[in-house]
Amino acid sequence: MDRVALTPRRSDGRAATPHGAGWRLEAEGDWLVEGAAAELERIVTTLPRGMGERWGTVARLRFGNAVGHIPAGPLGTLYVRSAKWAEDDYDGMLAEVAAEASALPFAAGAGSALPYARDSRLSTPDLPYHAFVWLRHVVLEAPNRPLLGALRAIVADPHRRLLREVREVPVELASVLSAGTLDDVMAGRWPLQRAPRGMGIAGHLPTRVTDEHVRFSVDTPENRFVKDFLQACAGCVAAMRRHVSTGAFAARVAMDSLAIEEALAPIRRAPLWTEVGRMGMVPSASTVLQRRAPYRVILGASQMLHAPSRALPLGSVAVQALLEVKDVARLYELWCAFQVIGCVRARLGAPADAEAVVNSPLSARVPYGLRARWRNGVEVAYNPEYTTDHGWHGRSRSLRVRPDVAVFVPGGNWPGLHLFDAKFRVSEGEPLVDDLHKMHAYRDAVPAARGAWVLFPGETARQFRDAPEAPLGIGALPLVPGREPTALGALLGELLAEA
Repeated sequence: MDRVALTPRRSDGRAATPHGAGWRLEAEGDWLVEGAAAELERIVTTLPRGMGERWGTVARLRFGNAVGHIPAGPLGTLYVRSAKWAEDDYDGMLAEVAAEASALPFAAGAGSALPYARDSRLSTPDLPYHAFVWLRHVVLEAPNRPLLGALRAIVADPHRRLLREVREVPVELASVLSAGTLDDVMAGRWPLQRAPRGMGIAGHLPTRVTDEHVRFSVDTPENRFVKDFLQACAGCVAAMRRHVSTGAFAARVAMDSLAIEEALAPIRRAPLWTEVGRMGMVPSASTVLQRRAPYRVILGASQMLHAPSRALPLGSVAVQALLEVKDVARLYELWCAFQVIGCVRARLGAPADAEAVVNSPLSARVPYGLRARWRNGVEVAYNPEYTTDHGWHGRSRSLRVRPDVAVFVPGGNWPGLHLFDAKFRVSEGEPLVDDLHKMHAYRDAVPAARGAWVLFPGETARQFRDAPEAPLGIGALPLVPGREPTALGALLGELLAEA
């Protein structure tokens, strides 16, 4: 069926805008597509779970908080944008999360978040699905694909170093007469022979001499680093193939894996890699990696390839929502957690340790959430759970609750548990009343909670304190990517002042 015949339309009849081999449309509202049942079924099954439904010859597409490039079978690629957030906002938050997580001192036995701490062949316990989705994005989907451009630039003009080699050669092949060569001749190091014809020299010459040969080599630490990065990409793809072998998901992984390999194949087959050796240590102090544009791109890409696969404390369903569907609301929750950690770090310094447990190649789970601890006993937990039987520094008196972030302060003026919940919604810069009601519910459900605060991407803070001088109570604090966390930092400063 002709793609134009499968035009997505809003409920008001407005058609999506054609864009390349697909369509550009907004995430808000429902989109309807009419066509043959078989074609619509292919669209629905290609989309991530929950985005499409079919009734006979009509399919409904619903994107929620998703943004980005979404393959849709016969529809081509859907370029989904949100009136609230663009894909650039998403990528910026993800980069901040990866950078923050990479800086945490993860505890022994936990997944290390150091960017270069893992084996490039992914032989250590890891989470290759995170890395695979990121790799697929930068190789296949990213606008202008700067990663591929940087790799091609390196292959075309690699960094070189000058090598001086001293070797023994027959006298007629010598290219440089050095003082060392004359010393060897006078010392009689080699037997003499009549001067070979054609050299224009009469008499005798040694049969062999030392010769200094100067050449350029591409076997540099920087090129070894790039070669290791390419091997890590290949290892990431191979790991996904090993762990996913059946079902519709496996078919998509196989298709994406082949496309990634085809895109990188001309670069991996370049002759220069035959001379480049294996990386022994990361050349972190190299000015070439830090300043020469193509190498700087690979340095950043290597950090992103390694960091997210260990740093995101999420289950497999959440990972799919975060990285594949690009659910902005899910990422905002995680970003807020790292903003809380950042504000505590600004007050107390670097945490003493952090925990993140990786359980399987396709999912990650941390009991009660990611935790960071400081030497004075202050702790931050992401996504802790509270039931009547257990909880993190507290329990629920009734229903199970799971705030996005919890801060435990062991002493000082305001000791106890303080809860934060991220809400990716706002009304004219103000927090929603329903969200403030939920903060009352948190304090009622968890008796240990001394305060509960909404974190929202708005403009105006709302605080209802138990007393004017006490940073306890309920409220809402604006937290927007790209802006200073002023209100959150001020509240945490009060809570930690005497901790």
